[in-house]
Amino acid sequence: MGFYNLETLKEDARRHEVVVLNPDINTSREKCTIEKDCLRLGLLNVDMVGEVGAGQAVEEREERGLYQSIADVVQRTGLLRDALENLADAGAFDTFCPDRRAAKWEIGLRYCPPNQQLSLPLSVSQDIPPLPELTPWEKIVGEYRTLVLYPNGHLIARLRQHLGEDIIPTCWFRGSCPGGTAP
Repeated sequence: MGFYNLETLKEDARRHEVVVLNPDINTSREKCTIEKDCLRLGLLNVDMVGEVGAGQAVEEREERGLYQSIADVVQRTGLLRDALENLADAGAFDTFCPDRRAAKWEIGLRYCPPNQQLSLPLSVSQDIPPLPELTPWEKIVGEYRTLVLYPNGHLIARLRQHLGEDIIPTCWFRGSCPGGTAP
């Protein structure tokens, strides 16, 4: 079904009451999987991770157990910084680090480019300043930029309130607007 983009397929799944879950470094496979009647996005859905990176992350997890922290992921996977930051934006680390901005900050502190001196596994919590929480819009933009879809809804639903009254929703054309008429 390569002629439909991912957002269209995701919206069709939602219309059929299928919940789409963000990727998770501890449960996602390389490709999408079914998880408790939901669709769990795979690591390959995250921009910059790639087949090799996704495969390494899953294989390492299967061999040595679940990842416990950002430090654990950085140290064990060998993923490049862009891939790690995109995983954070996609929500793949939310199970152990729900603050995505802090996750990206920690990745910056811990990441050591390949072929350079190895870093010591020291605490960096004292080096992470209090950071403002991501706004809902920043979270959506991060997910959309890295996944090319927004798993928890449709972008226009967030924008609808800011659109003028002269913008007619598609439900009006189908006769399926809530309340029976266009707003």
